[in-house]
Amino acid sequence: MADKIVLAACCLHNFLTQDTQETQETLMDESEVSDGNGLVDIEPLNRNPSQEAIQVREAYKTYFAYTALKEAMGIPGLDVNAVITKIKNIRSTYSQEVKKINDSMKSGAGADSIYKPSVKWFDILHDVLRSIKPRK
Repeated sequence: MADKIVLAACCLHNFLTQDTQETQETLMDESEVSDGNGLVDIEPLNRNPSQEAIQVREAYKTYFAYTALKEAMGIPGLDVNAVITKIKNIRSTYSQEVKKINDSMKSGAGADSIYKPSVKWFDILHDVLRSIKPRK
């Protein structure tokens, strides 16, 4: 959802900052709306955005993602900064638990003495993270 909002905002910005005859001729007609979500499929402009534009777009995407998480959590009084802090804490705890597992496996101990995390959410997060391919 956040990707569509950012895309729509970027398209609107680009459209409003152009003042050419071609832009005026490409005004959206209701018959052009593709899948009922209010967005029209557009062709890439084959332009390379500046690094600053990419950073701004990423900042908006991140903000909207954190906002969506905040709303999904449904905790009264929770703000975006608290969501960011919670995510950092979860990452830190997860990394510490993985390190404990790896250290216990390296120690040469038997299978019975390998560290087992007591954090309730560890197995779920571990399964999800193992299924995701790392970025290059």
